[in-house]
Amino acid sequence: MTGPEHYRAAKRLTDQAAILTPPDEFAEAIGAQQRSYRVTFQRIGRTGGRDGTAPPEPLVARVLNADVLADRIYQYARPFLRSRDVEVAVNLDEMRGLILCGCNNGGTFTIESLDEATGGAR
Repeated sequence: MTGPEHYRAAKRLTDQAAILTPPDEFAEAIGAQQRSYRVTFQRIGRTGGRDGTAPPEPLVARVLNADVLADRIYQYARPFLRSRDVEVAVNLDEMRGLILCGCNNGGTFTIESLDEATGGAR
């Protein structure tokens, strides 16, 4: 899958990721509060924002914690990556992260809290 196919697949995953947190995640984190984040990618893999191509559209996700956000980012980024060994690192203290493909850099991104930008959690 290359070019526009990547973007269509990523768009479908963005739409799915923006859905509210599934009930089973609440069961694992009783009392946790959902937060909304916008993840803006500088690059994903070899085709998403590299060599003059436009980076993928931002991902908006409503999640309970950094681990769930990393999983959503993984699902979104997967169509752009050729590597089988993919890991996503999220740092909510610094509001940034990276995608690792084996021991190579598969991409970088920044994170913006939408709850703070709109006046608190909803």
